[in-house]
Amino acid sequence: MWAVYDSSRVRNIVAAAFLASTLGVPCSSVMASWEYIPQEVRLIEADIIVAGEIVKLGKNRKKYGQVYEVGIIEPIQLLKGSPGRGRQIRLAWPQIAPRLPAPRVGDRSIWILRADEILPVYRATYLMDRQPIEKLAELRVRLSEIEDTRWSEPEDGLQIGIFTEQQEMSAAVRLSVYPLLKNAGHEPIFVNLFQRDLPFSILCFAPDGHPMDVPMYGMTQAQPATPQRQHFLQIPPGGIRSIPYGFVLPILTEDGEYSIRVRYKSYREAPELGLNRVWTGAMASPTIAVQVPGREDARW
Repeated sequence: MWAVYDSSRVRNIVAAAFLASTLGVPCSSVMASWEYIPQEVRLIEADIIVAGEIVKLGKNRKKYGQVYEVGIIEPIQLLKGSPGRGRQIRLAWPQIAPRLPAPRVGDRSIWILRADEILPVYRATYLMDRQPIEKLAELRVRLSEIEDTRWSEPEDGLQIGIFTEQQEMSAAVRLSVYPLLKNAGHEPIFVNLFQRDLPFSILCFAPDGHPMDVPMYGMTQAQPATPQRQHFLQIPPGGIRSIPYGFVLPILTEDGEYSIRVRYKSYREAPELGLNRVWTGAMASPTIAVQVPGREDARW
């Protein structure tokens, strides 16, 4: 699947507000969009966002056969999170990463980072995880917007919210939904994303109140018969994680207000994979509203 970038962006924050931009390919059912993740989602799930300078290189690290180079960031300003002990932040990036130019000593950037599950480093994964220092004011504005994200009540330490991104067309809207999961507890937890278990579902109601058919996942037979370790996402205490794709809904064409919420359920534990604290149960996000303009209000 492919995501299409658009220069016109309208923002709304979800789990009660919306955000807009572009995305997606025309579709008749929900699709997984693997090629694109909105920067706002990266900001929401980041453990640390820091403007800083790489003052020296550290010792390379190895994980699952992949070599990571390490740089030491001296913070100029912390925008989110705390590095814990000490002031400096250890940044890791893949040694072979043609789409991510290797940082150099003296580079000043804004870094959008997640803590590694195993190594004592923070990782930058996407090109958008490194921003010019000149964008500091712009990122502050975006961070203030996403603070309005609303969450469900905690269920055994887990909460769910939604981020949406929409492309407004002539009297229609193409909407992408990104479920967000938050660990409200004090211990790391794992969540099951194995597609054969159909963990996510989307409830969408048209302006007249009738439910819309929202097919999910497509051909799950392409998945392995049993889940592997990579199908379980670890969330640290206080951490927020999105699934690595967005669900693109069928095009919304009726003018008026649509109501959308996301459900997550999983009753699979994974002792055979050596995982404890795998969350089980069912929960639903707060309902959000998406407005589709009538023809007289549409932009041509």
